[in-house]
Amino acid sequence: MNKIKKIIEFLLCLYIFILPWQTILIFKENFIVDYKNQFGTLGLYFSEIILWLLIIFVIIFFIKKIKTEGKINFFWSLDRKFIFSGFLFLSYSFLSIIWSFDKELAWQKSLQILEMFLFFLILLLNFVDYKKILKVLVWSSIFPGVLGIYGFLTQSFFANKFLGLSFYDASFSGPSIIAGDTIGRWLRNYGSFPHPNFFAGFLLVSFLASCLLFKIEKNKIFIFLIMCLQLMSLFFTFSRSAFLSLFFLLMFLLYFFRKDFKIFFRENKIYFLACFCLVGFLFLIFKPLIFTRLAGQTLAEQRSYSERSELNFESIEIIKNNFLFGIGAGNYIFAVLKNNPEKMPFAYQPVHNIFLLFFAEFGLFGTVFFISMLYFFSKFYLNFSEKKYNYVLIIFCLFLPIFLLDHYFYSFYSGMAYFSLICFIFFGLSSDNPLFFPRKAKNGLN
Repeated sequence: MNKIKKIIEFLLCLYIFILPWQTILIFKENFIVDYKNQFGTLGLYFSEIILWLLIIFVIIFFIKKIKTEGKINFFWSLDRKFIFSGFLFLSYSFLSIIWSFDKELAWQKSLQILEMFLFFLILLLNFVDYKKILKVLVWSSIFPGVLGIYGFLTQSFFANKFLGLSFYDASFSGPSIIAGDTIGRWLRNYGSFPHPNFFAGFLLVSFLASCLLFKIEKNKIFIFLIMCLQLMSLFFTFSRSAFLSLFFLLMFLLYFFRKDFKIFFRENKIYFLACFCLVGFLFLIFKPLIFTRLAGQTLAEQRSYSERSELNFESIEIIKNNFLFGIGAGNYIFAVLKNNPEKMPFAYQPVHNIFLLFFAEFGLFGTVFFISMLYFFSKFYLNFSEKKYNYVLIIFCLFLPIFLLDHYFYSFYSGMAYFSLICFIFFGLSSDNPLFFPRKAKNGLN
């Protein structure tokens, strides 16, 4: 049993560590005219192989446990209701294959959702302690962060199929850029991800983990250096939704640790000052790019706004026509293609709103199943004593800008994995976690 637990711990840590690398074995590519649409690609990520090995060993562990300890009594508690509601949602996802236009794509998406549900359950089973999960998540950001900074400063990202990296160059059309008459063309930071916004979301999650580790680690210098790396790399993505979520994240941390923040600030004021100077320095150096990106007055930014608005109207039309059952898991692009066949091939992409995208694919019934799963999870696991629901609301609002302005936490396989990690991080903060809120000794005794 101990050997199996060690294997599970190794595989779980390895899986989280390699998630930022998009190495994939492609089975089938989807083309609209002569343009490759990445949202229709069928393939197997290397990290998926690691995850299924992990799932197999977890199953072996419980089989051995049942043989050793006998039958496990089943009772209808809230955690069983969470698992049952998850099973209903997963069943509906696989059922949607029947009415999906592309059944292969619906099958792949449903399988990935199943993988993420099992991954989240494995996290909750506590095979690896919470602090170690945070450490692995933080370490996993080092190499992508360095790669991203290097790529932005050189304005070129190299390709490597074994690492899942694509080639991007500022002089080429197609990549995500910041452009203007006075600043020229600037390639945004891709890191090891398929889009700068997605990379920014990953950095935001890993930065949250770094902040939590910084509070509890005695040797803070190494964690602080990683935080600086994450902030610098996040800055170079120029992701507006991530910047807004970062602001909410900092406000949440101030509120969450408000009782001992003054002492914490006094003990670490040098780090706070250094962090402030770093962000200020980057802002002064790249101020024209920041203003161009936020003002949205250039042709590229105006085009971005109009495309987002058009995508929202498209999604609403799809929802109206498929309100009850949805169009099927992973089939959003084909619904757009059916409704608007005259669009340019590169313009077919998911709506930049995770709520609209999810509702369009799963309809009213699927959304109800998913919300019931979230309800039972929050009811049972997010135990914040008397302030439980206030905390859940704050947690939801932290990433709300990304949910409203992007889709990668659902549309990409690794994005769903990071959504699972977000839920797990906040699960670990519930119930006054002793890592962050040490118990006070009674009568002078520990």
